Amino acid sequence: MTFSLSVAEAGIDHRYIRPRRPQQNGKVERSHRVDEEEFWGRHDFGSHEEAARALPTWEHAYNHTRFSMALAGKPPVEKLASKLPMVAAS
Repeated sequence: MTFSLSVAEAGIDHRYIRPRRPQQNGKVERSHRVDEEEFWGRHDFGSHEEAARALPTWEHAYNHTRFSMALAGKPPVEKLASKLPMVAAS
């Protein structure tokens, strides 16, 4: 399923930013920077497959245990759970 279909199915209004406007895309730019500094920049993967095997571990750490100053010290899953109580039950 494509991203657009997944977003629509979830009832999310997907809006595009204007081209060549990174200031409108700050959260994604920040996420890319953190990924580069804390994952890609700290590992030398011998192959695409090796990187693909390591990525889920990084994603779990980023979303479930990594301290985030932007989220008052909470990892993203805790912040999301505080906004959407049904997430805490899953």
